[in-house]
Amino acid sequence: MGKANLIIKFIMNRLLPILLLLTTTTYGQSINTTTQVSERNIYNDAIKQYMSFASGSDKSNPDTLLILKDDNITDCLLTKIKKSQIIILDSTEISNRLKRDISFTAHKLFPLNFDQERFYIHIVPFRLNKNIDEVIFENNGTYVVRYLYNNSSKQFTFYRVSCNGL
Repeated sequence: MGKANLIIKFIMNRLLPILLLLTTTTYGQSINTTTQVSERNIYNDAIKQYMSFASGSDKSNPDTLLILKDDNITDCLLTKIKKSQIIILDSTEISNRLKRDISFTAHKLFPLNFDQERFYIHIVPFRLNKNIDEVIFENNGTYVVRYLYNNSSKQFTFYRVSCNGL
């Protein structure tokens, strides 16, 4: 009996934590790129975190999220995040939408930045409308999605989202 208990204790104390650690590191989501079209892309994760924050307590997500085109950022976005379709708008698509709709909201993603030991991405929702021959971009605030970087694992870890503005 004593030897069997010793073997079980060894398995519980030594092998189980190692197995749990391996499954977590093997299957855990890591955010470590800005260029791949995947959930590992930090811009896709920032959109996901923004949507969770902006939806508030009701946890509802829009059917469609419009993103203003930026060749350095938007080429690597997924077409669907949190069950919302992601549509990239260039200037032609903006003009076409303004012919159909009085106004609509589109989001601008800004490049990954670093300040005070944290990385961050600004997401700015703009209300677009047309006034005669010009497009008006109205903004009430900026969302800031912050990340920490773990140098040993070479990946970003979501820290928090905040809203600067109204």
